[in-house]
Amino acid sequence: MINEGEYNEIHSNVSKNIEVLGDPLYAISGKDYLLNALRDHLYRKGANLRNDDGFKFRLAQHCNIEPLSELKDAIKSTVLGEKYIQKVVDFNPSFL
Repeated sequence: MINEGEYNEIHSNVSKNIEVLGDPLYAISGKDYLLNALRDHLYRKGANLRNDDGFKFRLAQHCNIEPLSELKDAIKSTVLGEKYIQKVVDFNPSFL
């Protein structure tokens, strides 16, 4: 268990990391909760959803995967045994 000071430090660090994202929604996962809630909602509306994997696959076909392109590059490099160097996005040389 963490104390209030540790919680505040973690919260501050996470908040700072979220502020630098292009879109703060990139920080939200919640997929387990959100996918189940969406599936339940669609079921109540009459959708016939047989299995979870099929639902996730059909949903993924309509998603923008561009925010995951860097992750894809990192996985490919790692699998090929190469060293992956993260790309710098929105580099502002005025910080130097």
